[in-house]
Amino acid sequence: KERNPVSIAIGVAYAFSNYMIGYSWNIMWMDCIMVLPLIVLGFIRLMEENKPGLYAVSMFYCLYCNYYIGFMICIFMVLWFFAYRHGGIRKFFVHGVRFAFYSLLSGGMAAFSLLPAYFGIMSTAAGDMKLPGLKWYGSIYKMMRQMFFLTKPITNQTFDGNVNLYCGTFAILAIFLYMFVRNISIYEKLSKLSILAFLMISFNAENLNYIWHGMHNQYGIPNRFSFLFIFIVLVMAYDVLRNIKNIPQTGVLVGGFLSFLFLFLCQKNVY
Repeated sequence: KERNPVSIAIGVAYAFSNYMIGYSWNIMWMDCIMVLPLIVLGFIRLMEENKPGLYAVSMFYCLYCNYYIGFMICIFMVLWFFAYRHGGIRKFFVHGVRFAFYSLLSGGMAAFSLLPAYFGIMSTAAGDMKLPGLKWYGSIYKMMRQMFFLTKPITNQTFDGNVNLYCGTFAILAIFLYMFVRNISIYEKLSKLSILAFLMISFNAENLNYIWHGMHNQYGIPNRFSFLFIFIVLVMAYDVLRNIKNIPQTGVLVGGFLSFLFLFLCQKNVY
């Protein structure tokens, strides 16, 4: 909605995140990750102005380019819909019908690509889907440490419990400062933090991980949906920078303390 240098900084952080660096060799995913901000922008226009063009076209392009990452983005957009502040029960249902219709329309436009891919996969060994039981890959503190500076990007490895999360040190501080921005509603704050928590659990829980990866186990490239976590963190960082004057001094102090406490807990519990 606004043109300012903060948008450039956040865009660069998204483009140079560890996810992009680590998985940039997998070119077929990059189009979907590039178009995600346009999908979310289109979603906002669809909800607030009833203008479906950008959302329908960008979602179609995403599904056409790569059904696999597109599937993850579709799940994410459902979560984003519930996180959005609709402004009443009536608007929630009106927005829900609008969102469902144009999402299905986008999928229908990409059906010429999606249907052959689906039938092709189902005719192979990959078509055997069996949800695993609840199992943790390892320490969630070790996963959260992947948000810190000098974290080496993961390109590929056999361990499924690792994840690319680094997108700038300020992003960690922004998560805690975000809670103290005065002109952002409690609902928006809690909903975004809830999605972050759910994604973090999904990185570490084998059954949730299995669902995010299109009802398949990940092989060699762990947590391929972590760009969604990075995106939300950077949206929160943008809101913090844009509303920096609306954060009280006590909020800055408490947010800074909590970020250092977060760092301490991750370092203390990782071994």
